[in-house]
Amino acid sequence: MTCQDPVQELLEAYVLGTLDAAEQARVEQHLQSCDDCQRLVNEYVEVTSKLPHALVSASALPLPPEIKSHLLQTMTVERSSARTLAIPFRRRPRLVTWGLAILLAFSLAWGLQLNVALAQERALRSEFANLVDQQEIVLEVIDSSKTTKAFLRATTSDSKSYGKLFTRSDFPDVVAMAGRLPVPPAAQGYHLWVTKEGQTYLAGIMKVNEKGFGLLVFSADEPGPVYEAAQLILQPIGSTSRIGTPTISWQASP
Repeated sequence: MTCQDPVQELLEAYVLGTLDAAEQARVEQHLQSCDDCQRLVNEYVEVTSKLPHALVSASALPLPPEIKSHLLQTMTVERSSARTLAIPFRRRPRLVTWGLAILLAFSLAWGLQLNVALAQERALRSEFANLVDQQEIVLEVIDSSKTTKAFLRATTSDSKSYGKLFTRSDFPDVVAMAGRLPVPPAAQGYHLWVTKEGQTYLAGIMKVNEKGFGLLVFSADEPGPVYEAAQLILQPIGSTSRIGTPTISWQASP
């Protein structure tokens, strides 16, 4: 970067959309005649556009409160120091602007996760009624405040399949739902294997409709079963052991 114009200090805030109208106009005017700064802006845009996806892929966990608190505190201190020294706070320090970038990325990541989760939940609920004659049991399990959900994710990058395993602390009945499953060929079915206390067993074969939505209701040997893992595998009907690669799977955190 060869440009020495002070406006370059505003580029990060410009990409994040945190400048006031006058500063934004100043930056845009400068960009029209400065290729160096324009290239830098393009790099910032590329980075910030990829952050939400990277965060969603890396972790399904929410942003730890202490991290958010620390970033906000840092920005407050920076602003306070600037005012104390009577220095106009026009140039956002890099720590502040990239702190904003991180917060923005996490916020977008949360939004993406929430939207995807809600859409998947609605899709599953809208289809399950056509798959089972145990609607009352299903609703009792999935809609209770005592229910725990485990999210089964696709095991390959080119798959859009997903699923959820619902257990209720005071019920022995367990509900498994899945969406976007390839329709199984004849003589094959999606076998759900669950692991409890180190032992893996077949919970049942999931019923799947023509839209790729599946549901399985099975009974555990006790209320509130706690599983360590779950795998949905497309296998020949009648299989008594796990064969092949799971379509979707879940593993409890250590």
